[in-house]
Amino acid sequence: MGKNRLSTKKFLSIVPFRKLLNWSVPYLTGSKIEFTTAYPLVRIGDFLSKNKTPITIEDEKEYVRVRIKTRNGGVERREKNYVLGKNIGTKKQYVISEGQFIISKIDARNGAMGIVPKELEGAIVTQDFIPYDIDTSIINPQYLVLVSTTKPFVDFCQRCSSGTTNRQRINEEEFLDIRIPVPNLDNQKLLVDSHGDAMTKATMLDIVVDKTKKDLYAWLLAQLNIKESQPRNQKRILQYVRYSNLKKWSIDEIQKCAKYSFENTKYNVVRIEDVITTIEGGKTPSTKRKDYWGKDVFWTSAKDMKELYLLNIQDKLSLKGVEETKLTVYPKGTVLGVFRSGILRHSFPVCITAHSVTINQDLKAFRIDETKIKKLYFLFYLDIMQDMVLSIARKKGVTVESINADAFMGIPFVCPPMIVQSEIVRYIYEKKKYIYQQQEKAKQLRIQAITDFESKIFD
Repeated sequence: MGKNRLSTKKFLSIVPFRKLLNWSVPYLTGSKIEFTTAYPLVRIGDFLSKNKTPITIEDEKEYVRVRIKTRNGGVERREKNYVLGKNIGTKKQYVISEGQFIISKIDARNGAMGIVPKELEGAIVTQDFIPYDIDTSIINPQYLVLVSTTKPFVDFCQRCSSGTTNRQRINEEEFLDIRIPVPNLDNQKLLVDSHGDAMTKATMLDIVVDKTKKDLYAWLLAQLNIKESQPRNQKRILQYVRYSNLKKWSIDEIQKCAKYSFENTKYNVVRIEDVITTIEGGKTPSTKRKDYWGKDVFWTSAKDMKELYLLNIQDKLSLKGVEETKLTVYPKGTVLGVFRSGILRHSFPVCITAHSVTINQDLKAFRIDETKIKKLYFLFYLDIMQDMVLSIARKKGVTVESINADAFMGIPFVCPPMIVQSEIVRYIYEKKKYIYQQQEKAKQLRIQAITDFESKIFD
């Protein structure tokens, strides 16, 4: 009898009624949200009331549509410009108002919740969004946002969502039944302000980083006497392009080359193909072959390309996987670039490896002719001049952007004497170190802000 009683503990779990924040199977069977009991626990549905004001879209009227960024990213316009009703397929929509709390049914499981800002007053949403009026006599809207975007809360929303993988919708009834700690309004404001102060400091550091990057870009252009012949805010009717700068005769090529002028540089201007000996891609071994994946050799993909110095790599292959797939192992200090990825819409990630690595098919590895250029000069040139790389070599695809290898090889490359390259590398290295330090400070401020807030509302 005693033995049966012990085994029962595997199947029964006792939850004190005072800690029962939600009466649902996902809550009872999943890991609980361990909210603190230092504050009253209030049901979300007690201070949120759904307010779906319907509207029928008219073809000749203009509308503003909305999207909610995940993980407390905010509520913003979906398009920069107004959208004509005739271009909106779903004619039954709903009007939202400033100050409402709005969630995405589909992405609530990823923290897509937020407050409607003033500029989105009167915007429209589909039935996959739920706008709520907030009883501000009970809860501070920003406090609600902070609670609802914590990881434990988002994890619970995932368990409350059902449907196919990419179209899982949250169960609204279970969401409204969650009880969260609600201090008095004065204490809520203190928590919100403390979090906000840290985030503001982090944002100020972001501004410093952005300015430093822009200054570094301008500095390199000045050092190499490269001119932006068509500033972004200035349109010109006539543009002149040196014939020697054209790789092929086409309007597209002329427009690309016209953005930058190398006529005034006092250094030798070559093409990228003149300073590298090889450019190679990789491949992805079969994921069905478990014996191909292991702990022997790093395998790099675009998701790893977050820093100039590639130290952290998520995946590894076995020696067998490398050998049978015939992958090249590139030595430490190899320069890599992303040639196929959605990130190419706005960035051209490059790095230098801290380990010996293999690469997948979306990356390219460069072997540098080090009799002509220093490896770090090549790396910094591509990194700082990535807008030029994208303007000349980016190719838009149906599903994802890519870099046209032929166009890339034809990109102009300023090749100063080695001693000048060394001076440029030293200056850029110090600036990059400063940028990294400020980014780390901003990162730590954000982590600490979240940690401090969560320590107040979770046991």
